[in-house]
Amino acid sequence: MAITETIELLGKGLYGEDIPDTLTLIPMTSTLQMEYEGSESLETTLLDSILPKCVQEKIDFRKLLNIDFQWVLRALRILTFGEFHTTDTIFCRSCDDISRGEYRVNITTIPCRPLPEGFKNTLKIRKEDLMDCGHDIEFKLLTVQEIINARKDKAFTIAGKHNIELARVCYMISSMNGKKDMKPFEVRLEVDKLSGPDWVLLKSSMMELLEYGLEATGSTKCPKCGEEAVFIALVDERFLFATVGDIREWRNSGGRGKAKNISADTAAANG
Repeated sequence: MAITETIELLGKGLYGEDIPDTLTLIPMTSTLQMEYEGSESLETTLLDSILPKCVQEKIDFRKLLNIDFQWVLRALRILTFGEFHTTDTIFCRSCDDISRGEYRVNITTIPCRPLPEGFKNTLKIRKEDLMDCGHDIEFKLLTVQEIINARKDKAFTIAGKHNIELARVCYMISSMNGKKDMKPFEVRLEVDKLSGPDWVLLKSSMMELLEYGLEATGSTKCPKCGEEAVFIALVDERFLFATVGDIREWRNSGGRGKAKNISADTAAANG
């Protein structure tokens, strides 16, 4: 019988009938691993080949919120290769220093902030939090496909260079200046009217309100002083790469017998 793991999505209840609240994962096979390692586009391979074969439910993974895409990748990484990850940098506040080398850390220490109960994917920046803008601004969490579209949208080219920050902001905003259900290019026209201070405040407020899902850092011990330290582990399309050392550490610690309850709920990542 194939090993499976059921995870609950962070965005449960937001997808309607398109995507269920829970997904059942199957570990990657050697064939899928070879396809992943040889891919020229990891993101496309993950969305169109790896995940459809490693998730029993038939869904469009591009419709997942990006925080759920990361959540699924975390679960699949632990289910297939274990919880150990090799990093080259550890930051210690006690030492006020950075250790560089090759360190094995545990990715289950990466915290996750769940969405609030009853969340409807609408976030608001009040006009009082801005400076010159006289209206509230509403925005949303993006899906995987929306992030891809923002990255490719040529309408956000400035001086011959694509401005990904501007594109993502405009793709997230859904309402401003009294206008609802705005398209990204419509948002761009309104954003261009903002004052310099309001542009800075807008971006800062959005970042503060978007702190949901997996964080970019986990906890470990400083190799110098032994005190609490942090490592960076960005959960993106490269996250499924595991070193031989990671796998051997997992095997020596008990292998799949230890890899239970990897993300049945957000408490596993917060604990």
